[in-house]
Amino acid sequence: FPSHDKMFVLLCAFPYVRILPIDSVTQPYATVFAVILFFAFCASIPRVIFALAAPLGFCLLIALFFVFLSILDGITFGSFKWFASYFSAFFTFVIACYFISIDSKSVRQALLFSFGAWVLVGLIQRSFDPTFLTGLTSTRDADAASALLSTGRGVSGLAHEPTHHAFHVLLLAATMLLLSSKGRLLVLVGMFFSVFIVTGK
Repeated sequence: FPSHDKMFVLLCAFPYVRILPIDSVTQPYATVFAVILFFAFCASIPRVIFALAAPLGFCLLIALFFVFLSILDGITFGSFKWFASYFSAFFTFVIACYFISIDSKSVRQALLFSFGAWVLVGLIQRSFDPTFLTGLTSTRDADAASALLSTGRGVSGLAHEPTHHAFHVLLLAATMLLLSSKGRLLVLVGMFFSVFIVTGK
């Protein structure tokens, strides 16, 4: 079973994969796990990480204030949805920095696995089966997936649509390159192939 840091990275790296039938494009598991880890390791997190996260914390407080004001006019799902973005950013950033500070190699291994999975799934969808593993993220049937591919937009991969697939691969690649220069050429080739060939026309 993956360690805490690897499990956290995997949840962040596959944000569209549905474990439970939650009707949302982006799933909340990484955020929930980040909050749990935050309170579990709070005493061990270096102060410099909290200093780096201060702007996000300030934005979170402002968002909380406006959510409170919106609740006075009635609770809406939209209010909590945009608040979740600020909430997730703070806790995810703190825990990510903490794990990188104590074991960046383990974090990069989990990122490399995730990157490879995204590229491989995209390749299989493009070359053999456009519905391969789409059931993990949506209920898109074979006709819809084939139609999407025929428009030239590419495959959805492990996301809900091709744009999300391409941006996510870019983010994974950029994060790995920031953490280490090892395998830089391989990562760049995989990113280029996935974004411009698998996702493109």
